[in-house]
Amino acid sequence: MDLVVTLMANLQFEQIAKSMDRLELEDNPELQAVWALLQLLWNRKHKEIWPILQGHPWRAELQPLIEALSSRCRLDTQELVSAAYSSISPAAVGEMLGMAEQEALECELHAEEQW
Repeated sequence: MDLVVTLMANLQFEQIAKSMDRLELEDNPELQAVWALLQLLWNRKHKEIWPILQGHPWRAELQPLIEALSSRCRLDTQELVSAAYSSISPAAVGEMLGMAEQEALECELHAEEQW
């Protein structure tokens, strides 16, 4: 069943990608940023989303969505890191979570987890 769901999701992504190519992306920097985020998330390149999430000048209407997405990505990544690593440097965690090394050390999202 998981294979079927994965194959269907891949097909949907390919169809969306073809549709996006037909849009005028070069005329809409915000749409370009959203499309880049979707591609990075789909390809599980989580470290690469942070420059877009934090560096793009998002419209005020989108700020709550971007903040929620950032928070969710941090939580998901932190869970993955906690499950995958018994020891990891604060710098590596910071890079994965889109924050400075010191912030990663002070991060209290899951205070019980030790990196």
